[in-house]
Amino acid sequence: MDLRKSLKIVGIIVVVLLLAWLVWYILNIKKPETVPVNNSPETVTETEKVPEKTFAEKVKDIEPKVTSDNVPIVIAAKRFAERLASYSLNRKDIDPVYELLPLVTPKAKLLAEGYYEELSKKEAPFYGVSSKVVSSKVVSVENDQAVIELNLLQAEQDMSGVQIKDYQSILTVELLNINNSWQVDNFIWK
Repeated sequence: MDLRKSLKIVGIIVVVLLLAWLVWYILNIKKPETVPVNNSPETVTETEKVPEKTFAEKVKDIEPKVTSDNVPIVIAAKRFAERLASYSLNRKDIDPVYELLPLVTPKAKLLAEGYYEELSKKEAPFYGVSSKVVSSKVVSVENDQAVIELNLLQAEQDMSGVQIKDYQSILTVELLNINNSWQVDNFIWK
């Protein structure tokens, strides 16, 4: 047998094996799961493929508490909390409530004045407290009222600026929508 005939025979065998493998593959492909389109057990005429949800599709089904509609509420609550909870005895000549005025109702203004009065009575070595909101939770939003719960990291300093105490606090803030502006109406320390 010469080399040409040998190569033709080997080529034919390879092609036949590829065709056999292709036929086997087509016959053994998994069939997708199907469910009836109408839920009637008597008539199952049409079926449709049930795709598995991707991660992105599953996330879309989760309804977030913070939405584009209530982001201004959370921002207003955070600004209020950080301004309210940061205070220095060095700034006694400046009314700390003045910085809160755009964010509060008259009721909350009175509550803030009482809070600052209590802080000013603290004894040495207290000199001031700085606060940062580390998390927020939208408890409820209904019509023109909202409740936001804020977790704050707070640090008290002495006159030399040395931190003497640090802790976490929870502040619940109740807001009202007044003339399309969210304002704090009440706040409660927990």
